[in-house]
Amino acid sequence: MKKYRKINEAEVQETEQTQKPSPEQKSQGVEKPSVEDIMTKKNYIDSVKKLQEIDKNLPDEKTKQWIEMLNGDLKNDKVIISDAKAVSAKSLLPTQNEIDFKQSLYFPLAKKAPAFGKQANFSFEESPKNALLIAQIGGNNYIIDGHHRWSGAYLVDIDCDMNCYIMSGFESAEKALKATQLAIAKATAKKKEKFPYATTDPGINLLDIKVTEDTFKNKVKETIDGGSKKEEVISAFSKAGKAKNQDEIADYLWKNVLVMRNDNPIQSPAPIRIYMPQTAGNEKNDSVVLDPVVDVINPLKMGEVNVKPNYSTTTESRIIKTYEKFIQNWKK
Repeated sequence: MKKYRKINEAEVQETEQTQKPSPEQKSQGVEKPSVEDIMTKKNYIDSVKKLQEIDKNLPDEKTKQWIEMLNGDLKNDKVIISDAKAVSAKSLLPTQNEIDFKQSLYFPLAKKAPAFGKQANFSFEESPKNALLIAQIGGNNYIIDGHHRWSGAYLVDIDCDMNCYIMSGFESAEKALKATQLAIAKATAKKKEKFPYATTDPGINLLDIKVTEDTFKNKVKETIDGGSKKEEVISAFSKAGKAKNQDEIADYLWKNVLVMRNDNPIQSPAPIRIYMPQTAGNEKNDSVVLDPVVDVINPLKMGEVNVKPNYSTTTESRIIKTYEKFIQNWKK
């Protein structure tokens, strides 16, 4: 695996402060960008803000314009994406700057006792549409969608594998994220619904180094005590040889948090969750509900989404302008 740069805490804090949209930004109507603008000119956050303008209350003509802009040419726009396959959780790198405690660990500590072994109980073998979507670039595996499925499995069993759809052919994680958002945007417009975004919870961000060991461990024990599977959870950790009681479970998980922070550092563009792809939609905030495979992955694979701008138009325009300038000079 090639080396990658860690994003430091100061950068994360700056990102959190600058990414939150102001009321003015939310209310202003901004001209629709081109796919070329989104993929090559605008930064990731600004691109997503444009796509978030897609809404079920848009007039039909505006929705039609969005769809036309997002249509791929079925040939040049094809994205290489593998079938779901096992990938080591250790190799995965987060591209968002929030990993929430509750969304990571509530399920295995309070709802269903975790399974251990090479194939994590978060691998979703029975439901491939719930596999992670990742981008493989330069030997590194970047998480595009599924951060909390990954963190939940990884913290419980650091040696597990995760089922992943693997995107390839992108020069950066940012480009892969943008392409995924464009697929979501097209599906949203076709369904005449609201563009999905993740709800962000001001809870315990496990990537935040200001979260202390005591805070984390107390939350672990509180979650186990408040769940419906307390005895089963403790038994599962004990049978796996990981921990014998709640205190030991808290110790074990905290060690894995430290490993995650060190070995799986945040990667650019590192937005807050509200700007990350939601390939299943999000019915909680009254936005579109999607099937990740049918509505996002398959259209990308088939070239149905305009993610690779055709620069022939730009080139042709330059040739025409050059020719016109030549004619003007010749007439002089």
